[in-house]
Amino acid sequence: FKQDTLSHCSPNTLHLTSEERLENMQHLIKALGLLGDARVDKLHQMTHRLGHMINGDWRRIIYHDATGMEARRFTTFAIGPLSSSFTQQWYYIHNHPWEMRDAIANGMLKLMPMHKKSSTQPDQPVYIVNIQYEMAATTMMTSFLPLSARALGEEGSFKYALFHSMHPIDKFYEYCSADWNKYRRPRR
Repeated sequence: FKQDTLSHCSPNTLHLTSEERLENMQHLIKALGLLGDARVDKLHQMTHRLGHMINGDWRRIIYHDATGMEARRFTTFAIGPLSSSFTQQWYYIHNHPWEMRDAIANGMLKLMPMHKKSSTQPDQPVYIVNIQYEMAATTMMTSFLPLSARALGEEGSFKYALFHSMHPIDKFYEYCSADWNKYRRPRR
């Protein structure tokens, strides 16, 4: 068991930031989590996040792959669909600024979750948040800006096409039948 940060990879070798090398490595499993880059906070002069808004300014937004896991929703482990939805929703908001102004006038910013530099994780930049924060911020914003949800793409059709091209129903049925038959046979 090793706990360290991966610097880079070369053929069959993992190079750690401690300058240790792990050789003869055939597989690599990425665990959850990421280390943020403090230069992002510095570039944006970020002191806090209010939802996805840098320092509470709705014209300046930021998004990243949130840390942790939301175990109630295993729809995807990829950031692509979420990034697409985020971009589409904020594109709508920036093209309908009067809706954001109304939401702010109705108290959205007072209820939006805020993220500041953590005293328990001082090495974690402000822009890095966990999935619970991300879900709360998105839910709050969508509740104040319900029309922005109509800008979201139709992921159902995309997922249907993806699953059926990657796992055709005939092949899936064949795998399931073989697995079932394996367990159905009496053990000797």
